[in-house]
Amino acid sequence: MQSVRAYPSIKDVPDEVDLAVIVVPRDLVLGVVEDCGRKGVKAVIVISAGFGEVGDTAASGRTSSSRGPPVRMRMVGPNCLGVLATDPKVKMDATFAPTFPPTGG
Repeated sequence: MQSVRAYPSIKDVPDEVDLAVIVVPRDLVLGVVEDCGRKGVKAVIVISAGFGEVGDTAASGRTSSSRGPPVRMRMVGPNCLGVLATDPKVKMDATFAPTFPPTGG
């Protein structure tokens, strides 16, 4: 055990969430994004693929549905490497890259 808290759903996280990294099968992405919106998540990174890059241009831009009120969230993706910052004060790695690059300008 490495003492990393994990939850089955964003809905189960007891704390506020600033950023969610979404890596689920394509057909589950919209529901997870909607759950993040209901939770009050401020931003999402959707690493999942299978949208516009395979011909489904309608799905690639869809981040809300008629299941609830519209939600404002910043979003990177889908089908991206993620986001990282090498500034020593931040050192955020929200990617699936196997290594962290060195600090640089």
